Order: sequence, then C-alpha cells, then structure tokens
Amino acid sequence: MAARVETSATAQVKRRRLSKESRGEQLLDIAERLIVANGYEATSIEDVARAAGVTRPILYDHFGSKEGMLLACCRRARSQFEASLTAALNGAEGDVAALVERAGTVYFEMLEHDPRRWTILFTSTTAQSGMLAEGLSDLRRGTILRIAHIIAQHAPEAPAHTIEACAYAISGVGEQLGRCMLVNSALTRSEAVAVYRGFIAAGLQAVLRP
Repeated sequence: MAARVETSATAQVKRRRLSKESRGEQLLDIAERLIVANGYEATSIEDVARAAGVTRPILYDHFGSKEGMLLACCRRARSQFEASLTAALNGAEGDVAALVERAGTVYFEMLEHDPRRWTILFTSTTAQSGMLAEGLSDLRRGTILRIAHIIAQHAPEAPAHTIEACAYAISGVGEQLGRCMLVNSALTRSEAVAVYRGFIAAGLQAVLRP
C-alpha cells in the first residue's frame, strides 16, 4: 500500500511540474491515440482524462469540449503535414511535375504510415455540432490556402482566384486517391504518387500556362 501511495504522490508531483504547453501536448498525444484506436464517437473526455491520470476539468481547461479536443488533434496533425510539405518544397527546383511528385510523396507516405490516423484526422466529416463542422471545414480550408500559397510562389502571374481553384482541385484529388489506396490494396504508394503527379502536373500546366 505504501508503495502505491508513493507512486501516486510522485505522479502528482510530475503532473504539477509540467507547463501548460507541455501538458497540452501530452493530452493531445493521448487523445489522438485513443481517437485513432477507438474512433471519435467511442472516445469520451473521461477516457482521455483517465488515461492521462488527470481530472476532467483539466481536459476542459485545455480544449473546452470533446469537439474542441478533436479539432485540436486535427489542427496539430495538419500543422505537422504542412510543415513537412513546406520543408520538402523549400528551395526545390525543377519542373511542375517534379514538384508535384515531391508533394505527393510527402502526402502518401503519411497516409501509408498510419492510414487510420489519416482517415480520422484528415478526412473526418464528423459533425456533432455546428462548431465542429465549421471547425473541420476551416482546417481543411487552411491546408488548401497553404497549397495555394505554394502554387503562387511558382506561378506569381496567375490570378489569385485561379490559384485557389487549383488548390481546391489538388486537395480533392489527393483525398480521393487516398481513399482509393485504403479500399484498393493493389494500388501501391508509388503508383498513387504517379497518378497524382500525372493528374496534377498536367492540370496545373494547362491552367496556369501563360
């Protein structure tokens, strides 16, 4: 019994020593793991609090609600993807097809590495409330605008509305090819990248050509 009390006390001290930012990252790690493993509907605030060894009010303090918790997980996942995409294309040279292939490789490697995480955090359409539906839509649009920014760097003369339309098309092709990879086991990552490159590079060259 004494050993258990000591372990509990030690854990409490460690919890107190975490900064709010560090605690938030820890909670996000646990929330994401449970949501990816069990699904959003089957994961409760109580489940995450129990796994983290904290009380429910701490979860509410960080995320506000269960919906806020999912949005925080999706926001972080998209930020990580966008950072990887930017790093892969930063200073990259070559024709449009080569650049699209780099971007496609980052995207489909992410999907291949953890397809369930991709399905839940990148293509989730869960909408338990207007706030959640709007939040997920905003996150998607944020990624699309990031794609548009990258296109604009390589096609500065193209009209902004045309660039944005291309970014939406690129996002749609990537998401649907990803779904195809999940249901068609014969489609390999390299083949998905090749199809992505073929569609996107040809489309961009046709639409953005001066």
